[in-house]
Amino acid sequence: MISRYSMHSIRCCIYYIVFLLFPLFPLFSQVSQFKNYSIKDGLPSSEVYHVMQDSKGYMWFSTDRGVSRFNGYEFKTFTKSDGLADNTVFESHEDNKGRIWFRSYSGKISYYYHDSIFRLCVNDSIPKILKGSIVTSLNVDDDEQLYMSAHGIQKIIKIDLNHSCRIDLIEVPEEHVYTLRLRSGAIGIGHTYNSHLKHHDTIIARTLFFDRGAGNAEVRTARIFNWRIRPEDKLNTVMRYRAARLSDGTQVLTFNARFFLFDKDSLKETFAAVNTILWLYPDKQGGVWALPKGAVPFYYRRGEITYFPQLDFLKGKFLTSMTMDAEGGLWFTSQDNGAYYLNSLDFKLLNTENGLPGNKIYGMAVSPDKKLWASNIEASDVISIIDHTAISNYKVPEFAKWNSTVNPFLFCNDRSIILGTLGAGAFIFEDGFLQRKLHSFSSSGHPVASVIQNKDSSIWAAGMTSLGLYKREKNSLIEKKYFILNTKIFVICKDADDQLLIGAIDGLWQYSDGLFINCGKQIPLFKNRIEDMKLASDGGLWIATRDTGIIVKRGSNLVHITTKEGLLSNFCRSLFIDSKGGVWVGTNEGLSHITPVKGSTSGYHIENLKNIIGLNLNEINHICGIDNQLYIATNNGIIEFDMDKVKPDQIPPPVYISGIKINNKDTTCNPGKAMQLNYESNYIVLNYIGLTYQEAGNALYRYRMEGIDTAWVYTRYRSVQYPKLPPGKYNFSVEAMNKDGAWSTTPAEAAFIISPPFWDTWWFRIIVVLTVISLVYWRVRIVIKRTKEKAETAQQITAMELKTLRMQTNPHFLFNSLNTLTELVEDKSDDAPVFVNELSKFYRYSLQQRDKEIIELDNEIRQLQGFIYMLKIRFRDHLNIKWAIQERHKLYFIPTHTLQLLFENITKHNAVSSANPLWVEISTTDEDILILKNQRQPKKGIVNSTGLGLATIKERYRILTDKKINIIETSEYFSVELPLISHL
Repeated sequence: MISRYSMHSIRCCIYYIVFLLFPLFPLFSQVSQFKNYSIKDGLPSSEVYHVMQDSKGYMWFSTDRGVSRFNGYEFKTFTKSDGLADNTVFESHEDNKGRIWFRSYSGKISYYYHDSIFRLCVNDSIPKILKGSIVTSLNVDDDEQLYMSAHGIQKIIKIDLNHSCRIDLIEVPEEHVYTLRLRSGAIGIGHTYNSHLKHHDTIIARTLFFDRGAGNAEVRTARIFNWRIRPEDKLNTVMRYRAARLSDGTQVLTFNARFFLFDKDSLKETFAAVNTILWLYPDKQGGVWALPKGAVPFYYRRGEITYFPQLDFLKGKFLTSMTMDAEGGLWFTSQDNGAYYLNSLDFKLLNTENGLPGNKIYGMAVSPDKKLWASNIEASDVISIIDHTAISNYKVPEFAKWNSTVNPFLFCNDRSIILGTLGAGAFIFEDGFLQRKLHSFSSSGHPVASVIQNKDSSIWAAGMTSLGLYKREKNSLIEKKYFILNTKIFVICKDADDQLLIGAIDGLWQYSDGLFINCGKQIPLFKNRIEDMKLASDGGLWIATRDTGIIVKRGSNLVHITTKEGLLSNFCRSLFIDSKGGVWVGTNEGLSHITPVKGSTSGYHIENLKNIIGLNLNEINHICGIDNQLYIATNNGIIEFDMDKVKPDQIPPPVYISGIKINNKDTTCNPGKAMQLNYESNYIVLNYIGLTYQEAGNALYRYRMEGIDTAWVYTRYRSVQYPKLPPGKYNFSVEAMNKDGAWSTTPAEAAFIISPPFWDTWWFRIIVVLTVISLVYWRVRIVIKRTKEKAETAQQITAMELKTLRMQTNPHFLFNSLNTLTELVEDKSDDAPVFVNELSKFYRYSLQQRDKEIIELDNEIRQLQGFIYMLKIRFRDHLNIKWAIQERHKLYFIPTHTLQLLFENITKHNAVSSANPLWVEISTTDEDILILKNQRQPKKGIVNSTGLGLATIKERYRILTDKKINIIETSEYFSVELPLISHL
């Protein structure tokens, strides 16, 4: 009979065997460190032969469907329709003048310069020389000499670009290997052979150096090495060869898979690669990259060959060329799948391709023997243990039952291991055996957020809303304390005073003597959500918050680090403190490295890393370190790098103005020269481009237009509009930022001068001022003149009024009026009182109107009617008046007393009696003329007349208006035509 203890031992053994001896190799989606550019991204073809970066920073790709220029956002392809000599281009080469030359399948040559493509005038002659051979190399030296070599011909083609592209042929010895050194620093390598070359056992290789003088080149030969053909070489009718010169002057030659390194005439080293070398690329560090056919690229430097695990992805791919850009990114082209880009070799990505069971790494921890333990969400019942490059995966059946991901890990002092899970509680392992669960978290649905060990080996374990203290007694964990908190817990930690701190959704809590203290009530900064906490060796407590950055607590001293101080983001997820005291912060924007400044308690130096491999640094779940190696858990795998080697990229990206539109018309701008625009050409659109491939398609820009913008404007757009710019001088500047925060040292600029309209120029303003002054002076003179004339007119009117008054009160009129009144009194006529009343009205009216120059015709007529009434009392019915006044004319004006004066003249100069009655007609015309017409009946004898009546009326009309009166005198009648005045 088996005892309970024996059954327990058997069960533990089974767990141990399953846990340690069950490696997993499941298939999950793979995540590569490489970015693949293909037709879907804008490449014209998947068959790419060559890649290079020009001096401005653009990437050029040679394909079988033209050449394509890449700026990090889009590809611009050039074909024969754009001037290319041939659509199949094998290689691109930039000379010292910035021209980019294209080596084509047909042998015809073309080049790109200043946004245009040009062809050589001798292109029709080159195929005749080649006779179907393929051009293998092309170079242009500083003397404007273009050199070409080709398979199948025993000559070097030299084209003199200075003299109408004159062609010369340089003979080379048969069955020799040769190199060609150009003054530009480039070297060429070639060989000549006969059809029986494959039967030779030995090739005597010679180098031919071409030292150009004033005339033809001089050829010198020297024996360098003997090379015995290998059996596999005999199968090649055309040998694969490449050449490169290293930065220390060493020349590298390859024939199929054989490497030869020599300096001048001395062979330094030779070795064989695993396969035929298709491409060589020398870097600036004195090494050379080699692309073996179908194998992983390798790097040779100073006698050592290095293989990088990051490049294992390229194994089996037909690579055709490679280059390293200015940011350190590696570009590889392939014959069947476009181009591949790797932004750095300093970082290694561990994922399912390397043996992890899943890519979404959730938790990590470092064991005492410096092995990395990791859990992932895609395979929640598996623990991965990483020992350097070896990955072992172990399945834990207990975890599979709950389907709950492991996190956190705790390696205890007694060599036991506690594993917390997201939904199945916590498990403790001892010497590899599953002993028991912590019963407070044993049921499903109880996640464990954090586990720590005290100095006395007791254990604090925090659940989602609970906290427990456990003591190890023999083979059991005894629960000593257990609390339910009214908050959600994320992490627990001990401070420098060994006080338990709790990071929760509502901030920082402290447990002391059985009491939980909300630290946010005393310090508002501690009210924010806390994601992680770490205690540094100097006693500083580092706190990562959800949205307010990093808080550093040293006793009562607090330091707050946010984006203002250089942190990538205020959304912080995880922390790691390395052996040098540096703090690594995982944020939603990338990784920040904070280094305390020596001798300062509040000063820090911050360096940032972002977008190391794709966008996986935006999702950092955990950070760990082993010695100098840093491990970052992300949703795309584990990123590993050497903390001492990796530094932020300080190479600023070049930035250019890529286009300018003025009033929606494309315009070119000469650098350093301001564009002169008229005031109507004030709608400006500027396009710009920053060439950074580690931040391809997502670069950050800042720009400003001096004269408009008072500060930098930040954007990820590549275009800005300035509509309706006012006249003035403007200077536009734009800079680009790389992924680690380095801004362009030289901004791209464009200057504009918008001329004002002629009416807004200084000379026009002077003319306007002078004109205004002249007008004011002229106006003042006019006003003064009119004032004088008005004063004189007023004097004249006053004089005329006095004359009129004197005329009205002359003795003759008064005598006649008194005689008439006397007769009426003697006859006891009833008209006597009426006459007196009308006479008084007449003189009252004359006195009232003496200050008025003109009066309404209606008022003048009413006064005249009173005057006529007095005359009719005198002359009875012998005076006949006919009225024909249009109603509208009654509102017009006439000089005061004009009608009364004319009527007095009529009775003065004409006889009025029963024998000779007198008629008078008063009328107006449609031409606004008042006519006073009377029958002529001159009195007998001499009439005493001063002639002042009509003269006074004429003078008043001259002064008051530019119109004249008209007097018509015939034997039958006498007529006076007076113009009516329509307004005052």
